[in-house]
Amino acid sequence: MITVLVVMGIVLAVALPEMDASGRTYLLQSGANKVMAALQSAQAEAISTGVSHGVTFSPTDNTLTCFTVTGSPPYPTINHPVKKTPYLVDFDTAPGMGGVAIASTGFPSDQVIFDSMGSPDSGGTVTVSLGVFQRNVVVAAISGVMEFKDP
Repeated sequence: MITVLVVMGIVLAVALPEMDASGRTYLLQSGANKVMAALQSAQAEAISTGVSHGVTFSPTDNTLTCFTVTGSPPYPTINHPVKKTPYLVDFDTAPGMGGVAIASTGFPSDQVIFDSMGSPDSGGTVTVSLGVFQRNVVVAAISGVMEFKDP
């Protein structure tokens, strides 16, 4: 019985760090998915309505907001296509985001605007982090194609 307990202890000592890393990977990817979804939603709205839409990122507030370009800034926030509430993601309070943060963006003024053809005003990268782990969401400059990349 002591041998079984020792073996189980060794297995747990090896398996627990892997399970913890897997959980961090899942959280980090969930955060990157939220960023990707917001970008794709703004791009789709711009194409379907013929009116420019965009996303503003605030690394200091740890939020992102989707908006429509009407009039002059500040632009009005659009509604989330499913929830029908303002499309604002606060990573500090969003369920299941435990420690995920917008670390940085490579967009001018931390914002990207998609025109009616779905092209962004500039390419860039949003870096999402969880501790020392990071995941990038990259938007191509002319095409607006988006992808995940490891730093």
